[in-house]
Amino acid sequence: MGKPVRINSPVKSLLNSLGITERLIEAGAVEAWSEAVGREIAEKTEAVSCIDGRLTVRVSDSTWSQELHFMKSELIGAVNEALGKRVVTEIIFR
Repeated sequence: MGKPVRINSPVKSLLNSLGITERLIEAGAVEAWSEAVGREIAEKTEAVSCIDGRLTVRVSDSTWSQELHFMKSELIGAVNEALGKRVVTEIIFR
């Protein structure tokens, strides 16, 4: 019998080569949104997707959208801090 091989190494390589690892990390940004930004903002927004570092957030109204636009860099920092790495580079409010 040969030497045992950890299965996570080949699986990890496969996931990376298919770009799935990055997508899973970006999905984590969507999940982290509500907790990262706090209750007040979370009640008026919903993170819907994160693709290529761009987090898309649905906002309840244009007034909130404008306010959040001014807070964009802080919000990016909060989400990335919650994830423990730089994943989000831009937030698009809709």
